[in-house]
Amino acid sequence: MNFDKPLARPIRVLLKPSLYALPASAACLIISRFLPYEYSEIVFPSAFAVFSCCIVLWTPYLIATGACFYMMSQLEFPMSLAIEEWSLHVLLLSVIAIMLWRTYRHWPFDKKKKGKTAPWWAFLLGGSAALGLFALMAYFLHYQDL
Repeated sequence: MNFDKPLARPIRVLLKPSLYALPASAACLIISRFLPYEYSEIVFPSAFAVFSCCIVLWTPYLIATGACFYMMSQLEFPMSLAIEEWSLHVLLLSVIAIMLWRTYRHWPFDKKKKGKTAPWWAFLLGGSAALGLFALMAYFLHYQDL
């Protein structure tokens, strides 16, 4: 499946201009906090979009991953274990996992310096630690109010 290789790699043409755009967009993010509301509504989203794209190196999959995280943050956190309430969260997390995996598989690593890969149990421990961290965050941030 190499059809998506360009989507997982940085857009090299935009990397050099992003070095100049990153400090400017960060400054605009800070300045937008002090602007009147009408102007802040215009400056903040555009500066945030440029800042985010610079951070993820203009990689289309990583930009889409950030958009999925944003969409997930706008959803209400489910207060029950019903499948209907969790379905959109699970769908977005699945899309995020696939895009991150494809980005990792197609990232332009230096083949000469690459060492041994981690054993299978390390990936299992890392995945379970990430799920445990998500469960703790959900418990402390949302279920404490019940």
